[in-house]
Amino acid sequence: MRPFNLSQREYKDWNEIFQFQLFLSAMPELNEALFQKSEAPDFLLRYQGHIVGIEHTLFSTDQTLLRFEKETDQILLRAQKHFESHYDLQLIVRVMWNDAHWKIVTRDEKEFLIEAISDFVKEHFTGDQSVSFDWHSFYEKGLDEWVAFLDIIYLGDKTRSSWTSARSGVIGSLSTARIEQIIHDKGQKYEACTQKCDECWLLIYGPTAGMSSMILFDESIEKLSQQQFTTNFERVFYFDGWSKNVIELRVAPSPSPSLRDSGS
Repeated sequence: MRPFNLSQREYKDWNEIFQFQLFLSAMPELNEALFQKSEAPDFLLRYQGHIVGIEHTLFSTDQTLLRFEKETDQILLRAQKHFESHYDLQLIVRVMWNDAHWKIVTRDEKEFLIEAISDFVKEHFTGDQSVSFDWHSFYEKGLDEWVAFLDIIYLGDKTRSSWTSARSGVIGSLSTARIEQIIHDKGQKYEACTQKCDECWLLIYGPTAGMSSMILFDESIEKLSQQQFTTNFERVFYFDGWSKNVIELRVAPSPSPSLRDSGS
């Protein structure tokens, strides 16, 4: 049974909504936009008088940390439940775990983390839109062995409560060939998506990762931003969830079949 009795589909939707909210918070032009969860495309967004569909996809997943991520996700879901049972407040909380020292071996240690994280959020929420804490902040609660960073994000009445783990480890090079393949694969959904909206965008979400991954991300920015990709998506974004870096990729429309056939 999944935490909070969530089905696999509900758990996937929960993650996508959290990631999409982070993207919106990093895009000033979209801060006030209203959205709803959908299916093909994944989100419908009201923007400048139009309905925009946004198809969401992950850049990659570190399979070696899959078990670790599932366990920490469950801890945070229980910490969220503990917090909300005492306080009528919806927050976005994301935690980067210190996996180098991850040595939970007993149920008592897991229970300790659930309560300690909930209490830390209660004591450090200031009402600001976004506050961040590094490992120096966790000594008093005894969390320094497990937690590297913690963010608390509050978007007022627009906040949809999400407590989630930031993935750690290298996500790989942001090669243009890999991005091009993702855009091509998702492009097969474009026609179906446009049945529900005026235009369709693609959001490529880079899993929230450790500092080593951010170095790879930074080294790839210039090359990635200069490349032009052929696609029918009107806009394509790459978003790194931890650093909140957004790259809008340069796109050109795919040639129509008639143009390809005529060779013009």
